[in-house]
Amino acid sequence: MEEMIVAKLLYGADSDDMYGREDKKEGWCDKCGCRLDMIPNPNYKVRIKGRDFQQTYDDFYIVSDKFKRFCETNNYEGLIFFPIKTKGYYVFFATKIYKMAKNIGVVRYENLKKCCGSVNVEHNFWPNVYVRDIYNTKDGNDFIAQTDIMYGCKYRCTKLIIGIETYQKMKDSGLKGIDVRDVYSASYYLQHKNEFIKKQEEHEKFWNERLKKEKEYRRAHRWDFLINLLPNIGKGLLSLFRKRTPKIVYRYGKARSTDKVTLKNMQKYPIWVNEYVETDMYEDNWMKPMLDTYNVTTDMESVNILMKEDELEIDVLATLDTKRMYLTDVLCWKPKTKEWEVINPIVEEKAKQWELKSIPLINGKENVVFVYDEKTNVFKLKN
Repeated sequence: MEEMIVAKLLYGADSDDMYGREDKKEGWCDKCGCRLDMIPNPNYKVRIKGRDFQQTYDDFYIVSDKFKRFCETNNYEGLIFFPIKTKGYYVFFATKIYKMAKNIGVVRYENLKKCCGSVNVEHNFWPNVYVRDIYNTKDGNDFIAQTDIMYGCKYRCTKLIIGIETYQKMKDSGLKGIDVRDVYSASYYLQHKNEFIKKQEEHEKFWNERLKKEKEYRRAHRWDFLINLLPNIGKGLLSLFRKRTPKIVYRYGKARSTDKVTLKNMQKYPIWVNEYVETDMYEDNWMKPMLDTYNVTTDMESVNILMKEDELEIDVLATLDTKRMYLTDVLCWKPKTKEWEVINPIVEEKAKQWELKSIPLINGKENVVFVYDEKTNVFKLKN
């Protein structure tokens, strides 16, 4: 039986960049701005605590004391825990090398920088699938290592690879913030190359069509402010003589990172809005609940709501565009891992058959149903 998945690519929830606006970046080429080495910032502060593993926007790995104890208990060799300003947290490195295939799934692999000799490597797999070297298969199933390649262009970085058994141990130990993607054997990829390429093409087509629709919408409405200028002026003048109706003021709960919002939270408050948290670098994957309304209205513009697929008993979190009435960023609740998982209907054919029923009211109507539309590749109101 051929080997398919031989290891796991390890990554975590988003965290702030290692270097802020005022910090001098270490390990970067002064001329071209490419990263040459992964040098941590000893003054880095962890803003979102409670996670045992997280990944900065510039791809440094931040781990907790609990993660450090886990590694020490399992006697993993070649690991470095670099202390930072936040007590109990470290920048994490693995020195053991895990060889990756260099000519499979790579868009570009070439030396483009004469100033520093840096090599650009771009990976084009869907979704973040990596392939290990066909001639190097003696690592076993319990290890923590780093790739022998620095992936990316300007923000070049190595990737963390762990064994399949290691991943199971991490899950059993209750480490928070752990997420993975599959590392396939090169032999399996070569035998199923056409399937991988097809999935990649479908994935790219989905995002290209979505971007195209958004550009077309913006282009079609770019003169709306001029077209509506005179009517809006007239409405403004008339409003001076009308009795003003009080504006609805909503109450909001405490904002939290999206990965910390559970199904139980959504069931209690089924309507949430995005919250932009401003720090040294802002982070936009936060949202806050609307406390005193169960009804989505068009003045809310864009909200995250709880939905249900009754036939399959699937709980779904999706972003509703209240102007155009369609769903984006569909997430499915996984009871086993107690996490939200991204669903892409282009690739996952079963999702195209879903009928998503809204839990909150939408413009005063209950149980509003959305179905997948093949033309626009989004969930729209059912006719």
